[in-house]
Amino acid sequence: MLTHAKPNVVVVDMDAAALRGAPWRALVAAARGVGVRLVLRPHDVYVPHDDLLQPLHGSGVRLMRFEGCVGPAGVPSLASCVARGAWLDIHMAAPLDLSALGGTYKGFWVYTRPLPPSGPSSPTWPLPPSPLPSLYVEGPDEGSWGAVAHTITSLAPHGKRFFVLALRGSRLSAAQLPPLLRALRGEGITTLDVGDTHAEVNRHSIFNIMDMYSITGLCVHPFVLLGTQCVHIILTEHYPWHDARSQCGLVGGDLIVFDDCEQYHKVSLYLAEQEYQDFWLGGSDEAEEGQWRWVDGSPMAMGLSYWANAVTGESEPNKPGVENCLELSCVWMYRFSNTLCSNVRRVICEADPI
Repeated sequence: MLTHAKPNVVVVDMDAAALRGAPWRALVAAARGVGVRLVLRPHDVYVPHDDLLQPLHGSGVRLMRFEGCVGPAGVPSLASCVARGAWLDIHMAAPLDLSALGGTYKGFWVYTRPLPPSGPSSPTWPLPPSPLPSLYVEGPDEGSWGAVAHTITSLAPHGKRFFVLALRGSRLSAAQLPPLLRALRGEGITTLDVGDTHAEVNRHSIFNIMDMYSITGLCVHPFVLLGTQCVHIILTEHYPWHDARSQCGLVGGDLIVFDDCEQYHKVSLYLAEQEYQDFWLGGSDEAEEGQWRWVDGSPMAMGLSYWANAVTGESEPNKPGVENCLELSCVWMYRFSNTLCSNVRRVICEADPI
């Protein structure tokens, strides 16, 4: 069990069974008018948490993040209390209409199991088109590629575009991927800004995506293509900012630079999906206080498209003259923030494509 409070934010990350009853009622009462990040575990069991969501309806609680399983009774309650800019991570045990959840969120992920067709005119449940949803189909069995294709097309938003499409825990054979991908292309399914689909095996899971993961032949090892950038993420060690630059130099790169908002969102969503923590980026104002620049010398965009904004209204960067290096932190929901260059963080390196 993990519950702790921050100014104006309550974080709840615990087993749903332990939360039910009096503990949850007391927390909801105490969190009126407060932002709540609610993570209900375990993630791998498709048991709806509707009984925990329903007390939130009309409670004054603002959900800034939600991870859990939702059934039909939980959708109206969830829609009533989700804050602008929230992150939604929804497990769906059965076909479900989530159209009420469309909004201005930072991320919208849906996890489900394969849904076999119920007949020649099976119903559809289009996901909200904004923000672009990511869909993960979990545990497809050998030979079930038709059910996977049906699941994706049935949940495709209007416009048929996803941020990410992926299979997890897949038992499909390699021979079943081509017909699956052809079926998706035939239905006009796309992801983000790429119009073709490829597949690859990664950690025993088959990802059917457009441009989120490694594509061989475009980046020099150990870099992989993530969006439009060749990226290498160092997870094993933490370094101060200047040492982090040196580590990137050892593999032929430098700390990552973002000159495109869409690409920044691709990387930040990937990090959030992997539940990675804090990373250094290639930006600082050490050379001239208040003049934030990337390591390639280009000026850095300021404002809410990139930089964090606290619930209290305080915006990053802050503490001029003290915090001069740029990080990407889960505390700020993977928006830019400044911190001491002597702090230690994980490292994201970038190198030029081949």
